[in-house]
Amino acid sequence: MKRRINLFSKRLLPTQIVNYFDLTQKYAIRAIFVLLAISVTIIVYAFSLQNNINSVRNNTLTYESYVSRNRALSEDLKKFTFKYQLLKNFQTGDANGNEYINTLINVFAKLNTPLILESFNIENTKATKFQVKFNTYENAITFVEALEEPIFQDVFESLELAGFNLSSTDQQEFTLEFEGVFN
Repeated sequence: MKRRINLFSKRLLPTQIVNYFDLTQKYAIRAIFVLLAISVTIIVYAFSLQNNINSVRNNTLTYESYVSRNRALSEDLKKFTFKYQLLKNFQTGDANGNEYINTLINVFAKLNTPLILESFNIENTKATKFQVKFNTYENAITFVEALEEPIFQDVFESLELAGFNLSSTDQQEFTLEFEGVFN
């Protein structure tokens, strides 16, 4: 009989098999420890992340309840800021009419002529229009003559008689309309 020898086969001796299992066991234990460490790290990170999510959720709920309770206050604050901005815009464009009307009233008081200031209008450019009413013709003439006194020249840069009206009632009233520019 012929015997054939298989050159590709290798026999494992029992000591080699034991060494192979020992090496496999060492690597398996190391792999298990590494996997266990990774698992613990992932679990700790997941719990930490869950705590952060819960904290953010609680903060969100607190802020939402605060906003819902204070919605009316928030709307009032928005209205207030809007009106405040309107007031600031008005003040920047305001001609400070109160100062000019007081100046005009003081000038009229120095004339000692009975009159009624019917209307007063001033623009940002200090241009003004006003109407003065008199009970008698003599008072109106006295006022017109007083327009050339230094009192008016100190207050007005220019002043013109824009109109003259006579009332049609039984008691005659004279209305003078003026246009001018304050100094």
